[in-house]
Amino acid sequence: MASYNKFNNNIQRDSVFVPIMNCGTSIFAGFVVFSVLGFMSHQTGIPVKDVATAGPSLAFVTYPEAIAMMPLAPLWAVLFFFMLYTLGLDSEAGEQFVQVETIIAAVLDEYPRYRKYKLLITAGSCCLLFLLSLSCVTKGGMYVLQLFDWYCANVTVPIVCFCEICIVAWIYGVGKFVRDVEFMIGKVINFYWRIAWLAFTPIALVIILGAILWSSRQVVYENYVYPDWAVAVGWMIAFSSVLFIPIYAAHILWNGKGSFSQRLKRSAIATEDYGPGDSSDFAAWKEHCASTKYYWLRSPIAFRRWLKESKPKDPEEN
Repeated sequence: MASYNKFNNNIQRDSVFVPIMNCGTSIFAGFVVFSVLGFMSHQTGIPVKDVATAGPSLAFVTYPEAIAMMPLAPLWAVLFFFMLYTLGLDSEAGEQFVQVETIIAAVLDEYPRYRKYKLLITAGSCCLLFLLSLSCVTKGGMYVLQLFDWYCANVTVPIVCFCEICIVAWIYGVGKFVRDVEFMIGKVINFYWRIAWLAFTPIALVIILGAILWSSRQVVYENYVYPDWAVAVGWMIAFSSVLFIPIYAAHILWNGKGSFSQRLKRSAIATEDYGPGDSSDFAAWKEHCASTKYYWLRSPIAFRRWLKESKPKDPEEN
């Protein structure tokens, strides 16, 4: 989805601002939720650990019960359910748009000849996702939703992120990536980001994934314990998206030309037409690549000198 940003969008600022806002919002939401649960615990004399519930029942069962005990309960109830309504609209317009657009962008990037059928591909993707989601609105939909949430959200995200960071930092090259980002934003990338992309982030993702797998327990929803076949289905769902990474890599290697080592080397380097989509940006980027060294420990002084020399001169100075 970053392709919708301007080419010179300051992604360094976004990469700091967005996580801080996300964590801050989560902390603030925790204060709001547990203040209400604490009020309910005080009113009923039940410990907070027994009052708090996970999942959708917190929003649709526990929280309304707590609001009913508060002064001006109808007012708080209206505000609370209006908030849930706006949250649903935001999730529908935000998350669903991102998911559908990700599918469409991947298909059209891989098969550019189908760009003229974008409307049909969009309609087909929406219909397919609609049919797949019908299982979540049946009588046992909460059990299906819990199974999806248990495996898909926890396991696949660290694996996909680990693959992405390794491809960018270790295969494409952190030096080239820094060179590209510096060209886009016109600023020097701090040394910290190089270390984070090369070491800190991959190690942290491996630790997170290991902790998830180590602490994984039997899937339960309320008092229902999922059978073994449901657990197997959950793991299949979790790895269904991850498996496409090695499958597609094997597809590229299998259909390539030359020896295996040649195909492997060719698939690990950028193509000739790789670069900015705009022709003027592409030409400037090619010139930047030719005149800039991209050692991963390159001194920022060299980049500042390049910026100073590449600035267009004022006509009055001539």
